[in-house]
Amino acid sequence: MLKLMATSAVALLGLSVAAQAASYNFDYVYDGTTLSLVGGSDTPDGTVLNDGDDFRLTMSAAGTDYWDVVVAVVGAFVPLSFAVTESGDRVADISTSWKLDGSEVASRTDTNQLQQYVHVGAQEWDLAAGLLFDQVVIDYTLLSATEADGGPLSVSTEITQFSSDFILQDSHAFFDGGPSSGVIEYRSAAVVPLPAGALLYLPVLLMGGGIAALRRRKT
Repeated sequence: MLKLMATSAVALLGLSVAAQAASYNFDYVYDGTTLSLVGGSDTPDGTVLNDGDDFRLTMSAAGTDYWDVVVAVVGAFVPLSFAVTESGDRVADISTSWKLDGSEVASRTDTNQLQQYVHVGAQEWDLAAGLLFDQVVIDYTLLSATEADGGPLSVSTEITQFSSDFILQDSHAFFDGGPSSGVIEYRSAAVVPLPAGALLYLPVLLMGGGIAALRRRKT
């Protein structure tokens, strides 16, 4: 009987902790110059993450723009992360998906990943040269946060004010020249080229347009 009661108490405690966990969605769009939160997105700056909380960070290229991995990315450190207010040892489950036109083109999963000091988000990326994507999605679940170097005391995991600017810094921004271990360039959607040989007919088309204009004037 006592064993049953103890098991029930543990189960109820687990349900209570799960019920208290919070989820956030941070949605950004980048147009090659400006990073903006999408309407309806949660605001990361000032958000406090407790153990068990999770967030989804989505970064999308504007319109039909995309990113191009020009030089292979190998072991890029914190390529897309938020800064937090207190240094600590944080353990998290992190899943990252790269997409193009809604289809997944690459993925990565880091389980029980130790993140030290002052960041939460992507820990490390490896991407093959030639990969194209227009969206990256990071699912992050904070498992624990303690003092740095394995200290037992809990620390705050508050995403700092102006953290949106932090992920734009050169050393952390995958979309602003690429990390030092590779190059990812932002591409604006190309103008659809004329069919081969079309330029040969351009003078004829212009002449035809001119003749038509003269006829309209005469009438």
